[in-house]
Amino acid sequence: MLVSALLDLTLDAPSLLLNAAADPTFDLGVLRRRVARHAGSTPRTDPLLSPLHANLHGFPPLRLLTAGTDPLLDDSLSFAARAARSGVTVDLRVLQDAADLRTAFVPAMAEFMDVWGPSAAPSADARERGWPTRSPAS
Repeated sequence: MLVSALLDLTLDAPSLLLNAAADPTFDLGVLRRRVARHAGSTPRTDPLLSPLHANLHGFPPLRLLTAGTDPLLDDSLSFAARAARSGVTVDLRVLQDAADLRTAFVPAMAEFMDVWGPSAAPSADARERGWPTRSPAS
């Protein structure tokens, strides 16, 4: 499960600029400096640095949790689309406000583990909510 994930270290996503302005706790300059230090001389499109640029075929099911006001919104949207095109089961959830991500994380993680854990059988609750399950509803 990925929550407000930084998946493209090129930092070219429009949501970085648009939503960063709405969040006084998010400092794009600090993020740029940390990414530069982390990447060093490695190209920022290297899949080992930027999963958005990786081959996603064969990935296990993914759940992404983001928000309309999340500076990293575009990373999640692009990664979800790329994973889905690669045949990966994707459960993308976009909350209205990034402030809600903290309170939504634990229940979303628990539900994901219930549905996709090694011993999990699809729950009626997951099917009722329309979430993807391993097998069709019985």
